[in-house]
Amino acid sequence: MLAVFANGQNTDGVILTDRMKYAGFVTAQSLLRFVNEQQLRKAEDQNPLSRLPGNRSVTDHITNVAGQSDHTRILCYFDFDNFKPFNDVYGFHRGDQAISAFGNYLTRKFDKAEDFVGHIGGDDFFVALCHADAKQALDKLHRIGVDFRNHAEKFYSAAHRRDGGFTALNRNGEKQYFPLMRVSIAALVIPMSTYVEDIQQLQSCIADLKKHAKADRSGVFMATYRNSPASGSAVNP
Repeated sequence: MLAVFANGQNTDGVILTDRMKYAGFVTAQSLLRFVNEQQLRKAEDQNPLSRLPGNRSVTDHITNVAGQSDHTRILCYFDFDNFKPFNDVYGFHRGDQAISAFGNYLTRKFDKAEDFVGHIGGDDFFVALCHADAKQALDKLHRIGVDFRNHAEKFYSAAHRRDGGFTALNRNGEKQYFPLMRVSIAALVIPMSTYVEDIQQLQSCIADLKKHAKADRSGVFMATYRNSPASGSAVNP
């Protein structure tokens, strides 16, 4: 609505109402200043590689949807496995290509009107689904994992594709075999009527899910957030 107003002509401002009663008047100058500030804030937080909203926008979105208890919300985190050794062997430019390609893929895969797609940084991405069915979302996440694996192979040499990976130095300087990249996906379902007050507890649940996703053979792990008197917890659906 602000964008529509900002593009209008000969408008003095906007009248505000509260339950059909006059509540105040906002001048055109104030509204345009607000629009400019919002656009600047969005541009500052935009990831330069993927052009997606960055970490600050992701955090703000999580805080916002955590309190929207009138519908189901599904928070999805995507993290590449074996990305560092890939970067070490093939270089940062090839790594940036893989990250950029995945960002474009997520943008096409999800509904811009309903879903939020963000880039936390590096090879970490975030998607928030609203009004989504958990089973359908899980099926979709599994398909994303398969699509990523198939597409990631294109970034490797023919020899490494044939061998299913390569040998390189690990963080301790020792030789180690690394399989081809895959994406681990942790999904936390916040059911309708569940209001999350403790965002840190929510993030702690998500961190646990990431560990399960990386340990899972499929790379995808989904759980449901439950409120309790003491704290929140994540359990398998």
